[in-house]
Amino acid sequence: KSLESSTRNLALMMIVEMVRRGRSKLRGLAVFKKGVIPLGFSFLKEIELSLSEWSELGSDADFEEEGLRVGMDTLDNLSCYIGPEAFFPTLWSLASRSLSSTNWVDRHAALMAICASMEGSARVIAPELEGLVKAVLPLATNDSHPRVRWAALNLMAHLCSELSPALQKVFGKMILATIVQLLSTEKNSKVLAHAALLVVDFCSGDEDSVLCDDRILPQVLSALKTSLHNATDARVVSGALAAVAAAARVAGSQAFGKYYAEFMPGVLRVLSSS
Repeated sequence: KSLESSTRNLALMMIVEMVRRGRSKLRGLAVFKKGVIPLGFSFLKEIELSLSEWSELGSDADFEEEGLRVGMDTLDNLSCYIGPEAFFPTLWSLASRSLSSTNWVDRHAALMAICASMEGSARVIAPELEGLVKAVLPLATNDSHPRVRWAALNLMAHLCSELSPALQKVFGKMILATIVQLLSTEKNSKVLAHAALLVVDFCSGDEDSVLCDDRILPQVLSALKTSLHNATDARVVSGALAAVAAAARVAGSQAFGKYYAEFMPGVLRVLSSS
């Protein structure tokens, strides 16, 4: 980490490429547990943007910070190349300690690290899903820092994609209740837009139609309607519209039909002013 950024990035890329080429021979080396994985994790703590700068970013620039991008890529590749059994215990040891840190940068790094590891480590994360979901959802609603709340939502979106439909079936009510709370209380527009988009990720794997529960669907749609009505940020409008469309698709025309008249005036108003 003492090297200039371009040099250290090249060094990490070289290590990852060595692992890719010789994964079976290298995965058991202690250097990964003691050195490379912690190093990749530490890069996630290199925050360059102020909160105001970050809050103004569009979704296409969420990983603009170089250290964050390099750390995410490194952990993603290592989780795939050396295998989850060799990789994730070390990563989880680092992340679980950081989740309870008083420093928001540590909590943010932990969430982003788990997110980066999802593709390669989903099968070893699945047995620990209950503990992970119960740790992450409170951070999405209660953490004092918007970037931590955003990262918690981002991780939930990846969990919805990688571990569906089991996640939705078992934890769907908890997740949707968290989304409703955020849609009703969140003040940061970037986080609010991400909460709306989590509905889309949830619905993509909701094979058991958890959303269609008679007690849940009205709450979700009501919260989305309020977000649309109050939205002054294009990101929130876009996220809420995508969420409504996803909910309508899962609910079907019969269940969603009675809400159609409530939404269409607002939707048409948004479209006409865009």
